[in-house]
Amino acid sequence: MHQRVPHGPRLRARRDPRDRRVDGRAGRGLDPLRRRRAETIATKVYGADGVDYAPAANTSIDLYERNGFGGLPICVAKTHLSISSDPKLLGAPTGWRMPVREVRASVGAGFIYPICGDMRTMPGLGKNPAAHHIDVKPDGTIVGLF
Repeated sequence: MHQRVPHGPRLRARRDPRDRRVDGRAGRGLDPLRRRRAETIATKVYGADGVDYAPAANTSIDLYERNGFGGLPICVAKTHLSISSDPKLLGAPTGWRMPVREVRASVGAGFIYPICGDMRTMPGLGKNPAAHHIDVKPDGTIVGLF
């Protein structure tokens, strides 16, 4: 008889974020959170020349490592408007460095996310959000919703 897993095999793998076992095998693919992991993502995936860390980002990384969360995967938070961290650099720019201003942890979800450049962590806003077209007329009528 097959035992039902409530959250599926991928989510079942991580019970405690400080436990580095994945699918029952110790340390599979998860090295400690060192700045080199973000460097690898920045240089190999995004084409950056390197990463520059703000003091607050360094402090956060050190805190997460001390508390046993250094083995969590990284998910980079950056603008969706460019492959770089600068929305004005279009195409595949070269000669830029990824600025990490802050690093946050979603320990329950099981990942660390460096926040790069000047971006907000509110998802789903394009270059021209619909809110820019909403207005209230003097008579109280709301226009631009649909």
